[in-house]
Amino acid sequence: MNTLVKLIASFGFIGHIPFASGTMACIPLLIGFLLFPSQTGVWVLTAVSTVAGLAVCRAAVRVYRKHDPSMFVMDEVAGYAVTLLALPLTAPVVWAGFFVFRLLDIVKPLGIRRLDRMQAAESIMYDDLLAGIYGNLILRILIVFFPQWMLG
Repeated sequence: MNTLVKLIASFGFIGHIPFASGTMACIPLLIGFLLFPSQTGVWVLTAVSTVAGLAVCRAAVRVYRKHDPSMFVMDEVAGYAVTLLALPLTAPVVWAGFFVFRLLDIVKPLGIRRLDRMQAAESIMYDDLLAGIYGNLILRILIVFFPQWMLG
């Protein structure tokens, strides 16, 4: 059972990479969305990663013996997917989404840090989902003001 929890929480053990595990978890998604842009895929990934991440939060805290362990990267998967929800998956949008989401996840502005500091195991997911929502809104603003760059 512990192996299954680790497999899900770490997104196929990518989270066990010893450096920049959150960024490393987003890179396969970045490549996948660039090669195979599909909003259906984004919606499915958002739903599956959110449900799976929330389902293993408590068990992951127990297995890793730490609240919000760095190996738990399913939250980054869900957050990056939320960033791209219902947007055109052009290369500039996918790349900008990657950088905007990672920046928001690292800096944690506008209430994201407050969610990150909550003691509930599920808060592991909440801060990244909020970062994804903010990232999505930022991308929408960029598309409005720079359509030639974002949609080109």
